[in-house]
Amino acid sequence: MYEVERLLYRIKPSSPGLDNLPRWFYHNCSYEIAHVVAHILNLSFSCGTVPLQSRQAVVTPVPKVAKPSTLSEYRPISVTPFLSRVAEKFVVSRWILPAIPAHSTVDQLAFHPTGSTVCALTFLLHHVTATLQRCSYVRCLMIDFSNAFDRVDHPTLLAKLNKLDLPPHAINWIMSYLSNVNVNVKSKLI
Repeated sequence: MYEVERLLYRIKPSSPGLDNLPRWFYHNCSYEIAHVVAHILNLSFSCGTVPLQSRQAVVTPVPKVAKPSTLSEYRPISVTPFLSRVAEKFVVSRWILPAIPAHSTVDQLAFHPTGSTVCALTFLLHHVTATLQRCSYVRCLMIDFSNAFDRVDHPTLLAKLNKLDLPPHAINWIMSYLSNVNVNVKSKLI
């Protein structure tokens, strides 16, 4: 319950989801509602399912170009409810990050609390500069993984999650979050 209260109190100011509960409510009432929120999250995690309301988002089309003329020239910005974001933080901090071997994320800036696009660009610039001191040129291959999250193959993800030391209910919860179908893994797949 203490962790829930802390997360509720520290919710960053942003738009609320479909439930339309504002950030100030969670921030100002974090102590009073922590017990109820912890109970809801524990039920969701133990059942391995995400409530439909937590998977629904407010989607706002934001133009990529000055005068968009087609749908592909818009970027969809999805805003999920605050409680959904709190649940995601729990899943990541309690199960996913501890299950990922440290050596496999050494070159991954996305899996570190201080990681960001700026860190990635700084790392790249440092590496290129150091290489140019030894060589006369540097070749870089840049790949744009646009819409990468939308293209994740769920059976492949499930297979990779099963290779990690995750409890079955956590895997079920993640797969429930990503789809409309509940997978219901009873035990780890071999």
